[in-house]
Amino acid sequence: MGMSTFKNIFLSAFVYRTAKNDIPKSTKIGILYRVIQLCIIGYLIGWVFVMEKGYQVQEESIQSSVITKVKGVVLINSSDTGLSLWGPEDYVIPPHGEANFFITTTVTKIPNQTLDKCAESDTVPDGRCSDNNGCPRGEPVSAGHGMKTGRCLKKDRNDTGTCEIHGWCPVEESQKSK
Repeated sequence: MGMSTFKNIFLSAFVYRTAKNDIPKSTKIGILYRVIQLCIIGYLIGWVFVMEKGYQVQEESIQSSVITKVKGVVLINSSDTGLSLWGPEDYVIPPHGEANFFITTTVTKIPNQTLDKCAESDTVPDGRCSDNNGCPRGEPVSAGHGMKTGRCLKKDRNDTGTCEIHGWCPVEESQKSK
């Protein structure tokens, strides 16, 4: 009786149910079924969890990043470097990084352009004026090239002028294609 009970328990490990609830009597199919199950479980435990530590894997890519577009100009008077003008052309979009904050700038010397006082481009609406009151000193020119100096430069008395700016002179004029 003891041996047949042990045999029944042992053989019941290799019996499985199908969708029809049939109990196949073939132990070869039952053994194959359990071997496949053990291989899958062994792979998950042995390779994924123990060898590769899959439960500890973290995403390496950047989850989000923020890039802002800076507009306008700023005039800095430093005791170390003197008067400096920083405009949108001086800002550089930073490389992606993890938990970093960058305001990167670039300084490029352009031939025939110097930091000086000159007339703003007449194509810039905020740079037009009729008298000195239209050019408040220290105010940046919207979509312009520098900071207003407080002077309105006119060709003649009746003409509309442009504000004098402190910036990169002469200002860049867009060239129309011919």
